[in-house]
Amino acid sequence: MPPLDDPAWPRMDCVVVSWLFNSISPDVLDIIHEHTDISARMAWLRIEQQFLGNRESQALILDAEFRNLSQGALSIDDYCRTMKNKADALAALGEPVTNRTLVLNVLRGLNEHFQFMCQLITRQRPFPSFTDVRSDLRLVELNMAQSMPPPSAFFTSPSSKVAAALPPPGAATPRPPQGPSFPREAPPLVAAAVAAGGVAWAAQATKAVKAAKAVLVATTARHGPPS
Repeated sequence: MPPLDDPAWPRMDCVVVSWLFNSISPDVLDIIHEHTDISARMAWLRIEQQFLGNRESQALILDAEFRNLSQGALSIDDYCRTMKNKADALAALGEPVTNRTLVLNVLRGLNEHFQFMCQLITRQRPFPSFTDVRSDLRLVELNMAQSMPPPSAFFTSPSSKVAAALPPPGAATPRPPQGPSFPREAPPLVAAAVAAGGVAWAAQATKAVKAAKAVLVATTARHGPPS
């Protein structure tokens, strides 16, 4: 160990101070770096005071963020990662989060698509770990993504529907279906049959009328018109 008056001490002190200042955020650096001749020990003590002195208030804020975190539009991976990071940060401040509390808080913040998993997971015995719950939720999310139809199936342009209904260019316009042909002046028997609601009956009645006319024509030709 070199003596205290050795020139190597100031150089090593500057190296440690530079390492500390480059390892903290700019906001904390502005609070700590009040003097240009600060030593490594003084910088370390100020950093310790800044973080450990506000431990209770930081833990209070972080605990509120942990309790109020919800999934929203986050994926299962992002949601569970954020929840686990906040639990680890609380543990670093001396407020550890148990596995049961972490799992229950994850289930509480799930969105409506995963709410059915809450009852299934809470009834498991023994109570599952955070890793197992995250794996189960990932599997459910994967199954949902595979069973969901593509977005194009939900949105169809009205113009595409009209275009699909129209015949291709140059094609003959299809005629509407034609019913059985009737005489221009339908006899009362045909009209009655149509009124009765039977197209087949009307066709049979038309045939009967034609047959009666043919018989009448043949009789007239043989015997002359009736007197």
